Amino acid sequence: MSHPIAGKLNFKLLKQIHSYLFQDIYFWAGKDRLECGLIGEMHKTGSPQEFCDSRQIGEVADRLFYNLECNRYLQEFCHDQDLLCSNAAKFYGDLNYLHPFREGNGRTGRCFLNEIFRRLGFFFNACNIDKNKWDSACISSYTDQKASDLAALFKKEINVYPENKTKFIKYRKQFASEDFIETSPLDPIQFSDRTELLGNGGLGEKYSILKELIG
Repeated sequence: MSHPIAGKLNFKLLKQIHSYLFQDIYFWAGKDRLECGLIGEMHKTGSPQEFCDSRQIGEVADRLFYNLECNRYLQEFCHDQDLLCSNAAKFYGDLNYLHPFREGNGRTGRCFLNEIFRRLGFFFNACNIDKNKWDSACISSYTDQKASDLAALFKKEINVYPENKTKFIKYRKQFASEDFIETSPLDPIQFSDRTELLGNGGLGEKYSILKELIG
């Protein structure tokens, strides 16, 4: 990828990605729904999903990205590709529930997810996933805390970068990209269900960069 995303993998970076992708389209690019003055829950037409209340975006985001940091940005699961995909799917399912922006949540989230995999030495090609299957898996993750459908899609689409393959196999459990920011060990918060977490067109030149970022 010739346009690597720099910075710590947190909510601030997610907003920066959104701002970069949509700054020429939306004046509110990079701002979450609450910052835009949208109060309350969000629903998508034709979908049973009910997204996070905008008044709780900050709290939910803090907990979601805290847990990501606790797991050293999924490095803890890097030794087992199936386990990595399962935990990445859980994270993305919760990120999808957060749905912080008015528009562009999916495209921004896929860029962020790809960056997680990239830093672990994997290539995630979201463009190979049928849109209907992707949307269906995201919807099912709303009621399936394990996000099993998303995990199945991830397992089919991630591959180790060729230049990292030998190194990854030899040092499988210890492998980690130098892009990661070292953090002190933390204890992740455990949630029994998501309720406890509370408590293409028009992009022009940037669209070609977006396609490169998400595969």
